[in-house]
Amino acid sequence: MDHAAARAVSGVAQRDFNLRDFGENLFFRNLHVVGRRDVRITGARGIHFENVSLTIWEAPELMTLTNTRDVSIRNLGWAEGTNTIVVAKGTSAAIRLSATDVARVRTPFRLEPGAPGGAVELEPARK
Repeated sequence: MDHAAARAVSGVAQRDFNLRDFGENLFFRNLHVVGRRDVRITGARGIHFENVSLTIWEAPELMTLTNTRDVSIRNLGWAEGTNTIVVAKGTSAAIRLSATDVARVRTPFRLEPGAPGGAVELEPARK
């Protein structure tokens, strides 16, 4: 695990999951994150979540991605009460959500002003 990823994982245990300018190519696998607020990622590229479960207490969305590209979210789980999986802001693009039951939420993703159309791609979950 590189230094940036080690700092990110240690931050999960101590505070909210907030990645800012961590660079490229971070992988999070088989992880359960519990936090008060949504996962916030800013200015990153090549972020991969696989078999990750999120329990968020005080936010109706799971992840807010700002100026972040090339994000892969596969087989994501969450607690009840979530309305939106991903909020894309700024120049965020190339966000892929796959093998995830998006029917469990009201809105799988939301594009904030400035985010390009098509920033988030949904791949249906296989049954």
